[in-house]
Order: sequence, then C-alpha cells, then structure tokens
Amino acid sequence: MVPRVEPAGRASGWLENVVNVAYVGTRGSRLSSYYPYNLNQFVTGNRTSQDWEAFNYNNYDGVSNYDALQLHAEHRATNGLVATFSYAWSHTLDDSPGAFQGQTAALYYDPMAGYGNSSQDIHQIFSSSILYKLPFGRGQHFAGAVSRPVDWIVGGWQTNLTAIVSDWLAFDLSAMNASPGNRPDLIAPIKYPKSISGFWFDPASFANPPIVTGSVSNAATFTRLGTLGRNQVFGPGYKVVNWSVQKEHPSDG
Repeated sequence: MVPRVEPAGRASGWLENVVNVAYVGTRGSRLSSYYPYNLNQFVTGNRTSQDWEAFNYNNYDGVSNYDALQLHAEHRATNGLVATFSYAWSHTLDDSPGAFQGQTAALYYDPMAGYGNSSQDIHQIFSSSILYKLPFGRGQHFAGAVSRPVDWIVGGWQTNLTAIVSDWLAFDLSAMNASPGNRPDLIAPIKYPKSISGFWFDPASFANPPIVTGSVSNAATFTRLGTLGRNQVFGPGYKVVNWSVQKEHPSDG
C-alpha cells in the first residue's frame, strides 16, 4: 500500500475551515432595448403613425443594477468529511427584459416607466454540498484489518447530500386592457395566501386603472400608468434536496 502523505505543516487528523465574505455589484448602461413604436400613448391615445400598424424601435438606452452579499464556507477534514455552503442575498433591477421579451408598459417616450425588478431577480439563494466517506474497510476506523474480499464489500462507501433553497423569480402583472400593455394599480399591500387550491397572491391588492376613449380612432387607452411597478410579485420558493450513496471498489494494490 502507498502511504498517505499529509500536506506540509499539517498533522494527521487535520481539518480546514475557510469562510469568504464578498460584496458584488455591477452597473450596466446603454443596453439594447426594444419598444413598440406605434402604440396608443397613455392619456391621449395618439400614435406615432396612422399609416402603419405595429413596428419596433431599438434604442441603446437601457440600464441595469445588481448588488449582492455573498457568503461561502468550506470544511475539509482527513476523516473524510467535505462540506461547502454558499448563500447570496441580492437584488437586480433594470428597465428592459431584453430584445423581444414580453413586458408591460415598454414606452419609448418614457423608458424609466419600465424600471423595476429584473425578470431574473432572486433575493435569496442557499446551496450546500456535503460528502462523507464512511469509515469502513481496510485502513479505516472500523474493520480496518479485514481481508481484501471483505473489504470489497464493506469498504469504499461514501454518501453525498446536495441542497438548493431559494426565493422564486419576480413576475409581471398585466391589467385586462392591453392597449398598450399596462400594469394594474396597487391599492393594498401585496399578500400571499399561498393556497394550493386558491390564489398564490391576493388579487384584491390590485385594481384596473381607469380608462377613457382615446383621441385617435376611438382607441381605448388608460389615462395613466398603473401604480404597480414592474415585476413586483414573486412566485413560490424553490427547494431541492438530493441524497445518494456511492461505492468505490478498492484497488488490489
């Protein structure tokens, strides 16, 4: 058997713990944004062109912001235990979901009307991975002197556990009248009954903004933007845990 050599400066049975704390922030500007250019504008109902129907307008005026507190910890020991833990508390905002992605109130004449939570905004996420080599078999704490055939049965086992727990993505709400697409008014704090058979969020927190008849082609338009910001509602959380047992057959050396 090849003897195990410990890293320099470490005695047998060493363990190592590492903790990292970091702040991560990014800022984006001049991002490519696409707007419906011939929409009926709020209040007046006016359109850019009466000779065309729908066409898109591309401008490089988009902005984005991301801020996060990131924590990472590792534990390693010669007893066969390796564990990692990561946690991020973050917030990301922008004024456009990207090219040809659906959103409400994409206004070429007021780009910041769409500024709000990004479509990929997840406030909290935790992940962990734990690996433990079971102390059975030749050279281990238990059954360390068994024969090679017995070692093939009892040795070389390890168990693995991985877990991810996170908030869910933010999503947009659209009022019933979509000329142009508008968000509803927020009339009460957003509540989450989280009912499986009913509503995930309470619809009584929202109301359709008042409407008037537009001045062009009698197009029905909203008198103003809804007061609810973009992507202000969050879906259910995400939880996944995986557990496995593996066996490595020992060599004949």
